[in-house]
Amino acid sequence: MGTLMNVDGKTKDSYKARLDLVAMGIRPKLHLRQVDGKTFLPAPCFTLSPTEKRSFCEFLSTVKLSDGYASNISHCIASCCLRGCLKKDVSKALIELCLFFKELSAKTLRVDVLEQLEKDIVLILCKLEKIFPPSFFDIMIHLCVHLSREAILAGPVQYRWMYAFERYMHILKGYVRNKARPKGSIAEGYIDNEALTFCSIYFNEGETKFNRPERNYDGPIKATQDGNISVFKQKVRGIGAAVNDVLNLKDLKKARWYVLNNCDEVQPYVRQYMDELERQGLRNVQERLESEFHTWFLKYVRAINF
Repeated sequence: MGTLMNVDGKTKDSYKARLDLVAMGIRPKLHLRQVDGKTFLPAPCFTLSPTEKRSFCEFLSTVKLSDGYASNISHCIASCCLRGCLKKDVSKALIELCLFFKELSAKTLRVDVLEQLEKDIVLILCKLEKIFPPSFFDIMIHLCVHLSREAILAGPVQYRWMYAFERYMHILKGYVRNKARPKGSIAEGYIDNEALTFCSIYFNEGETKFNRPERNYDGPIKATQDGNISVFKQKVRGIGAAVNDVLNLKDLKKARWYVLNNCDEVQPYVRQYMDELERQGLRNVQERLESEFHTWFLKYVRAINF
């Protein structure tokens, strides 16, 4: 992302990288140019323009994901967002690289799939070599070639990767208050945390990490809440500032189906309508159920009342 966004200090497309292109005699379109005594770096095909950067950031600011699923935003939506900002060959190579890591990080691995990934990653890196400068391909990029074989020999990566240890090292580094004695600070902070954790187990009054409710817990369902239907008895705790919005027809249908499908009192009628669709031998029963159930249910209720 640092190279795509052309972030100073994090991009691989630096001034020295352009000098390497000149020394190697490759990609003359990206060589340094002298204009009126000033040196310019021609814009490559893999960096975003200011307008594209703004649209990319606006997309990231408006996207909504389920709680706990956006810890690594680059794994979730970065590839989909870049598809509309970069050229087709550039975005295709990056998406193929993302899919490689997605398959490699699966909980269940198949040997035939891993063997195919071992062949595909070579072609993917060749595509990237045609796009990015040689400085981009350090030892970490070369490591991708061996990851598939390592997974074949050692199994799923979830049992071997270092993310858990790196996260805990970040916690330990946060204990450092005296930079002249970092080891002593970490030791004292670890002991204090262990003592507080042990004591908090026996604290019945007050909030601790052992009795603290979940972040998005809205509380138990109370019979005193307004309404006689279960879906309207639940307490709701807003997250963030309130925003007034008007739903379009597509979003309105999704919201209406969500309410009906999560209402216990409506479930017998949902199963009844599903049985009718199955008896008719229709295809796409689930899609028809989501799009047509509310109309059938409204007619059914009116027929009962009248």
